[in-house]
Amino acid sequence: MWRAFFLAIAITLIIMGVESLFIGKVVMAEPKAITTTVSAWNEPLLADPTMVDREVEPPEWAPFSLLSAGAVLWLYSVSLRRGGAEE
Repeated sequence: MWRAFFLAIAITLIIMGVESLFIGKVVMAEPKAITTTVSAWNEPLLADPTMVDREVEPPEWAPFSLLSAGAVLWLYSVSLRRGGAEE
């Protein structure tokens, strides 16, 4: 069980490291609802949602740190004993 857990984390870190090597910045759009009021009951109504952009730019050290941490964790998970093997 631990072997599979550490292997999954290692694969995730390696994928994130490779992605951050090729991508300069990520723009995420979050819908933000604008409220308007009705004069009859003064209840807030949701208007059309507008998109708010949020930019994430990874630092220069992030790709190589993620790749190296993933590689070390991969080697660690490979060196663990298998759960069902009796030695």
